[in-house]
Amino acid sequence: IGRLIANGRLPVLAVDADANSCLHTVLGVKVESTVGRIREETRTEASKGKVTGIAKQQMLEMKIAECLVEADNFDLIAMGRPEGPGCYCFANNVLRDVIRKLSSAYPYVIIDNEAGLENLSRRIVQKVDLLVIVGSALVLSLLIKTFLIRSFFVPSGSMLNTLQLQDRIIVNELVPNVLPIERGDVVVFKDPGGWLGTPVSGDQNFFSATSDWFLSAFGITAPDSAQHLVKRVIGIGGDHVVCCSTDGKIMVNGKAITEPYVIKGAKPSDVKFDVKVPQDSIWVMGDNRSNSEDSRYHLDLPSKGFVAKKFIVGRAIVVSWPFAHWTWLGNFANVFKDVPKS
Repeated sequence: IGRLIANGRLPVLAVDADANSCLHTVLGVKVESTVGRIREETRTEASKGKVTGIAKQQMLEMKIAECLVEADNFDLIAMGRPEGPGCYCFANNVLRDVIRKLSSAYPYVIIDNEAGLENLSRRIVQKVDLLVIVGSALVLSLLIKTFLIRSFFVPSGSMLNTLQLQDRIIVNELVPNVLPIERGDVVVFKDPGGWLGTPVSGDQNFFSATSDWFLSAFGITAPDSAQHLVKRVIGIGGDHVVCCSTDGKIMVNGKAITEPYVIKGAKPSDVKFDVKVPQDSIWVMGDNRSNSEDSRYHLDLPSKGFVAKKFIVGRAIVVSWPFAHWTWLGNFANVFKDVPKS
């Protein structure tokens, strides 16, 4: 509304369709009455037989017109909060007619949340040139994505058969900064440097970039999945991880582990290694051991194959899509229960 006024796009009709009716406070005007209050008053009078038929509609129209707040560059009408039981059907019908009549005198009509979409569905507003959704759902989604959980697509087959290519997974971002990371966790992490080779940057037009950003905020897309990796934690800070024992198993702190999550037919590792995991780092391996370029294949890089805590996005907790693959992702605690502390 301020932008329209600043650019001389006048006059503006503002409709406060939020039940909290706080738009008038933002605009700096005082609301004496609301459509909700008028509706209750009219219902009361009608129940006493004071108004009937066309007189009832005329009374509502008159009172709704009276609750229009006139300011210098805009006018405001507020729906308000319902103060009693019953539906808004009749009031909505009247409001639709009033707004239709009023809007003919205003080149710009702005409807503020929260019931704005309801008003569209009820045809209270019959013409929409531009729909801008700015609401708590988007803000909440952004907060959740930033601090709690977010979704990723599985970009490769290195975690078969635990994860299928292009599965969508939900990641708990409280790990590892709030909750500790544990052996057996399936984690998503950024490239620590050199694991994915030289990143290929594709140019996007403004519309595509904006669409990706908006849809990713709601978890509908995960455009940066290809810049992340998904592996299973085998060793945490201080662990001594070795391949292999005399019977071909991975050893953690001297204890051989039996790994049921490794894809059927694959050896625990075809590559021999003997590493001590630095503090605040992890050693990771894919469940599809023969087709996973994990920590074992990056020993020659500056990271020495370890993934530092700063690169870890979080722990994968569930496969959310496709629905047929839906499952919780456990960390097979029993596999590591006998591993001694480092």
